Amino acid sequence: MFGVAVLALVALLAVRWALSSPGRGAADRRAATAAAATDVAASGGTAVARAVAATLTADADALSASSDTTAAPGRTPAEPVARATTPAPATAIAQAPTPRPPVVTATSAPPTAAPTQDEGVSSAQWIGRRAEGGELGEYWRLVDTRLGRHDGFTRIVWEWQADMPAPRWQVVERDMGDGAPRTYPPGAISGTAWLEVKLSDVIAMEAPEALEPKASPGGPVVTGVAQLDLRDDAMIGFAVGLARPARFEAAVLDDPARLVLDVFDSP
Repeated sequence: MFGVAVLALVALLAVRWALSSPGRGAADRRAATAAAATDVAASGGTAVARAVAATLTADADALSASSDTTAAPGRTPAEPVARATTPAPATAIAQAPTPRPPVVTATSAPPTAAPTQDEGVSSAQWIGRRAEGGELGEYWRLVDTRLGRHDGFTRIVWEWQADMPAPRWQVVERDMGDGAPRTYPPGAISGTAWLEVKLSDVIAMEAPEALEPKASPGGPVVTGVAQLDLRDDAMIGFAVGLARPARFEAAVLDDPARLVLDVFDSP
C-alpha cells in the first residue's frame, strides 16, 4: 500500500514539473498528464492513488481546454472561429401604394362646319387683291367704257382700237377708309371700297365720252365708274365704286379688243 502511495506522489510531482516546463508544447503536456493518470489508476485502489489519479485527470482536461486558445511558443495564436449566424429577416416596411393618375379617355371633338355664304364670309379678304397683264411699248386708242348687269355680277368693259396685244393693265382692290380716290368730278363714286384700274400707253383724245362717269346699272355692289386723276399723260385710270369689298375677275378678250372686269355679288 505504501509503495502505491509513493508511486502516485512521484507521478504527481513529475506531471507538475512537466506542466511548468516552458519548452514543451500543450499537446505533449496533455499526453504526459493523461498517461500518468492512467498509470496511477492502474497501480491500485488506495485512497491516495485515486486522489492523485483524479488530480492528474483534471490537469489533463485543463490542458485540453486551454489548447484550443493557447498557441505553442513561436506560433501565432489561433483566432477564435466566428460562427456565421443567419440574420433575422428584416421586417418589411409597409409602403402606401403610389396613387395612379386617373385614366382620361380621349374623345374627338365634332368637326367644325365650314361657314357658308349665308353665315357671312368676311369680304375684307379681297382688299389688296390685284390682277395685271398686257405689254408696254405701243399706243392704244380708247374708244368706249361701258357697264352691264348680268346674273350674279356686274361687268365693266374698256374697249380699244388696235390690232396688237393688249396694253399694260392693272386692277387693285382698295379700302375707301384709306382715302377716297381723286376722281373727275370729285366724289363721283361712293361705297366702302373701290377698284383702281390703270391702262398704260392708252389715249382717249378721239373718244372723250369714254372718260365720262358712268352710273351703276344696278346690283348690290358696283356703285359707278369715274376717271381717276393720275396726272400722268402716258396712263389713263378709272375708279370703280364698291358698296363693300367684293371678289372680281379681270381678263382681256378679242373681237373687239377689250379689258373685261367682272365684279361678283357674292363673296
